[in-house]
Amino acid sequence: MSRIDVSRNAFASVAAEAKIALKDLAAMKSVHQKEVGWQLMRFIKKS
Repeated sequence: MSRIDVSRNAFASVAAEAKIALKDLAAMKSVHQKEVGWQLMRFIKKS
């Protein structure tokens, strides 16, 4: 294992974690948007 291999592996694992984090963030965002949508629908129906 040379130094380049080590840094490449480290980069790959960081990139993989970032992808997972972005996916989680996107999922949270879509759930949040759905919630906001429901709140808006309820509000519109009430008024």
